[in-house]
Amino acid sequence: MLYILLGYLIIFIILNHNNILEELYELLIIFLFLSGVLLTIAFMISPLALLKYVLCASWGVYVYDRGLVYKRGRLTAAWRWDQITALWREVREESRMVAAGDSFVHYTETRRLY
Repeated sequence: MLYILLGYLIIFIILNHNNILEELYELLIIFLFLSGVLLTIAFMISPLALLKYVLCASWGVYVYDRGLVYKRGRLTAAWRWDQITALWREVREESRMVAAGDSFVHYTETRRLY
């Protein structure tokens, strides 16, 4: 978005000013300052977003004497043993090629669904 804004700004300056180089130099300094501020804010917010993802993506199944509880992030669901007719596990394995620099790496992901 900042590059598009800079492009429109350069076109506006070329069409409306005689001394283009001075105007471009001043606006480039302002643009670089704003970019630095936005990048600093982004670097400060990114660990918070990662922490939220880790906390919300956690899951677990808890077995009790009266039933079991499934928890994923903040969502919890509980069932009594008389409500449960069957439990099973399904294993899915996905494999794909992932680009890593100049080469490709074979990546296998195993998912277990209960």
